Formats: sequence, C-alpha cells, structure tokens
Amino acid sequence: MLASSIKVGQHFRWNCEANGTAGEAVVAGIRNDRQEGLSTEVEEYVALWIEANGRIGSRAQQSFEILLGTDGQSYLDGTAVTIEVESTT
Repeated sequence: MLASSIKVGQHFRWNCEANGTAGEAVVAGIRNDRQEGLSTEVEEYVALWIEANGRIGSRAQQSFEILLGTDGQSYLDGTAVTIEVESTT
C-alpha cells in the first residue's frame, strides 16, 4: 500500500496468507511516529500507523492498527498482510 494513496474514511481489504485471516475495514486515522510518541529510531522501521475499524471478516466490529513498514510491507499484529485500497473515483 502506498502511504500517499490512503486517506481517512477510505475502505480497504486486507489479507494475511500466513494465518488465513482476511477482512474489510475503513481508515479511522493515520499517524506518523512522532504522533505515536516514538523516538526517531523507529522511523527506520515504521512509516505510518493506520487506525482501522473492521467491517467484514475476522476483525469485524473491532478497531485495530496496520503498520506500514519502511520495507514496503504492511503488518497486522506483526504479521505481513496485503492491502487493497478501494478506488475513490
């Protein structure tokens, strides 16, 4: 997921092949490391923190965070996930 392509209120699908979980959610907030209250060393690992509200799937009706890593991967509870952002057009 490109950090510039995600916005508050946008819907997305996520899939974790490692444990077979998947779902749909809506972006509730976006924070960077400073807003998260972390030191600058974390900038080497996490680019953004995405607050999400689950809609469908294994996290339905739950709030959770997806981390966008500087390695180009997205993580949920420390496990890599794929993210597909719905088009806003």
